[in-house]
Amino acid sequence: MKNLKFSRLFAAVMFVAVLGLTGCKPEPEEATPKAIEGTWVSEYGEKYVISGTDYDNYSNYGSADGSFNLYYSTNNVAIVEIDNASGYVYGQFDDENHIGYDATVGQWYALYYFDLTDTSVKLVQAYKTDGKAACDSLDEAKDEYTIDNGYFPQASASVCVKK
Repeated sequence: MKNLKFSRLFAAVMFVAVLGLTGCKPEPEEATPKAIEGTWVSEYGEKYVISGTDYDNYSNYGSADGSFNLYYSTNNVAIVEIDNASGYVYGQFDDENHIGYDATVGQWYALYYFDLTDTSVKLVQAYKTDGKAACDSLDEAKDEYTIDNGYFPQASASVCVKK
């Protein structure tokens, strides 16, 4: 009789334990910031603000007071690190008033970075004579915008410092 009571008690405790363990969902892990995230400024009047969600490009060309104006704006950012010092930043244009030349809202664009340190980086926007101004999907942008495909001429890189 004692064994039967013990067995039922053990089964009930196990049932509650299993429910408790399977009923809880773990908290999602927060994304670890990438080293390229931050605000980067060149001596030629460019500013790049890169986060895990947005990538915006500013310029102060023609600004009498040196203030920066938004040139283009993206969201849905995907940062693909090649190694500790280089990678690609892909963003989807999200503002029809601040968009790349010959692109439309919802299309994707890319930025390549290299020689990244804690305080400086070289940035090159996707460009190629007769190349695509923007892509219709992130996968297409990842396939199209590569160094091997002739984009990102490193000779025209902007040397930027972290602000």
